[in-house]
Order: sequence, then structure tokens, then C-alpha cells
Amino acid sequence: MKPDEVKEKLDVVVCRPALSLDTEAVLRFTNRIWDGDDYVPGVWQDWLSDANGLCAVAEYQGQAIGLVKLSCLAPGQWWIMGLRVDPDHQKLGVASRLHHYVLDQWEHKFGGVIRLSTLSINLPIHHLAERTGFRRILDLSSFIAKAESRETRSYQPVQPGELTEACDFACEADSNLLMLGLIDLSWEWAAIDKHIMRAAIDEKRLWWWRKRRGLIMTIEDDTDDIHCPLLQYAGCSMEDLSVLLGDFKAFSRKLGFEHARWVAPLIPQAIKPLEQAGFSRNWDNSLFIYEKYALKK
Repeated sequence: MKPDEVKEKLDVVVCRPALSLDTEAVLRFTNRIWDGDDYVPGVWQDWLSDANGLCAVAEYQGQAIGLVKLSCLAPGQWWIMGLRVDPDHQKLGVASRLHHYVLDQWEHKFGGVIRLSTLSINLPIHHLAERTGFRRILDLSSFIAKAESRETRSYQPVQPGELTEACDFACEADSNLLMLGLIDLSWEWAAIDKHIMRAAIDEKRLWWWRKRRGLIMTIEDDTDDIHCPLLQYAGCSMEDLSVLLGDFKAFSRKLGFEHARWVAPLIPQAIKPLEQAGFSRNWDNSLFIYEKYALKK
């Protein structure tokens, strides 16, 4: 398509909040993405009904040809995800139009901090993020280990009355700096927050380690078709980290799993303890986390 034709097409692309009537078009084009294995069809109805965020589409000639989702992960913390464009309309600037639209909505209506993740090989999204004021803050990859068969009583559940103590510990732990204070919410990352920690306590996913020498948060995960506990947060002294990770392998076995996983930063301070604990990297590529703060008014 010639540049003039591209401009003419984009001139009539309208970005707007998604509606139920967009469902047929969205399901049709997302079923053609990732060889029909896109997760969007499974969450589309939830996205439409999310009153705290924004699900937006790009409309062309009366049909949705792209979408993006803005979600509130915690007060003042926002996440962009699900940026998709109909394969028949890709490489025409539709993704950029959607990105700018949702970013403008966030800046004017919500503010705070906004983050997104993308694969290290997704150069167009890197450029788009950097052009719109995002800063790359983390380079992550998955590390996995076989669960270890040994007795362990290292982990005890955090009780509801210990929420403030757990939050304070999480913020102050040396190892917290490895992830720049972010917790892995399973493909979404947010800073330590009482709402997130309270949910983890209620769901029995927040654990003290070795009589409060450390703290971990976990969730069951199916990445790479390996069902195992994912270490969402690991808080302890840096000297204790490899021991905590080793105990996490035994704890994973105690929970009935064959493996344990941590999506960790690709820096020596994290990689060395992981290797000492018997974890190995199992992704060829990595995942970049980008972040942007709203301008103060």
C-alpha cells in the first residue's frame, strides 16, 4: 500500500471504548493471531465488563480491527496489555494509534504510573514505548528447577493481622531491589501494595520463610505448559537468597508439584543465587518491562 493510501486509511480509523457489538469482529481476528492460541477470546468478556479500566478498539469502516486493554492493578498503578491488530490491517500504524489513544486516556483521566511488558525481540513495541516516554526498567527471563524431595517446614502462612508487618518487610528486604520493588502478578507487574498483599494473604499465597528471615508470594502457573508454583515475590537478605530458593524447591514438592519457577531479572545478583539453588534459564528470549509516570498537574 502506498504512503498516501496508508494515511487515507488511518484518517478514518477511530479509536474508542469497546462495545459488546465489537465481539464478533474481535473474536474473528484474534483467532487468527498466534496460530489461534491467543488468550484474548478467553478474557474478552471480562475486559468489556471491567469498570475500573478501559478496553478500547480501533474501528475502520464500521468494524473493529484492533484492540488494547488498560487495567488498574492497584491504586495508582496501571498496565497496558492485549495490543492486537487484525492481520489484514497490520503495519499500517493501527497499533501506534491505539497505544497513543489509551495513553492519552490514562494521562488525562487516571494518572499515576503505567507499565507494559513486551518480548525482547519485539522491536516495534520497544520503539513505540520509548517514543512515548516509557523507560525500560527490567529485563526478565524464566528460571525453572525440579522440585526437591526433602522435608521442609521453612514456610509458614502470613496471617491477616500481620499485613502491615509483611508489607514493611517486603519493602525493606535487600532482595526487593532486584525487581525494583515489583511483584509478578502473572504476566503483569505492580509495586508492593497492601491491596495485593491482602489478597495474597486471603488466598494463602503469602508465606514467611524461616521464622521471618524472609517472605515469599506464590501463585500456580502454567507457562510453557509446566504447571508449577511461580515465585511472585522473594524477600530476604541477599546472602540468604540462594537458600530461600533452595527451600522453595522443597516447598513446591510439598505442595505436590514437580517444578518451581521464578521469572527473574537478568543480572548477576539474581542469576548467581538461582544457579546455586539449581535453577536454569528456560527461555531463549527475555521480557522487557517499561514504565512511565504521569506528569504532575
